[in-house]
Amino acid sequence: MNAQLALRAHGMSGAALRGLLAVLVEAGLIVRKDSPNGKPHALKDHDDEIETAFGFDLVPLLARSEELASMAQKVAADRAALRKAKESLSLYRREVRKLITAAMEESAQGGWHAIEGICVGIVSRIPRIQTLATIAPLMDEIEMLHEEVVNRLDNLGKLKI
Repeated sequence: MNAQLALRAHGMSGAALRGLLAVLVEAGLIVRKDSPNGKPHALKDHDDEIETAFGFDLVPLLARSEELASMAQKVAADRAALRKAKESLSLYRREVRKLITAAMEESAQGGWHAIEGICVGIVSRIPRIQTLATIAPLMDEIEMLHEEVVNRLDNLGKLKI
């Protein structure tokens, strides 16, 4: 049985498979129903109908299928939102950096070294492992900084859109 499951699990080792099955049992998603000899099989009656089945009972998993599908959709939506936030943060970071560099190269008035320091400070706080909760505040900060840089350049007449 474990060999068959391991084969269907794309060659997962027996030990890893047993560990994952134990987690599913502990979570209440499947129920282990052991036979006296510990092997999965079915006992049939005189009409060849299954009277008792030993192995894994998937009824709890089926009962929670809608809940699990909803959870999976939420995970997918959260993952998409994180990807979008990371992309936006990266785009804003590059745009702000480009605008600051252009202003400094043109020797524009406006305290660009201080603004550059703020930008570097924001970027330095971007965590290596990002979550929506950790990058949302940074996203707000970089958006405000972008708005400030654009306003300063616009006031100087240096912004060409």
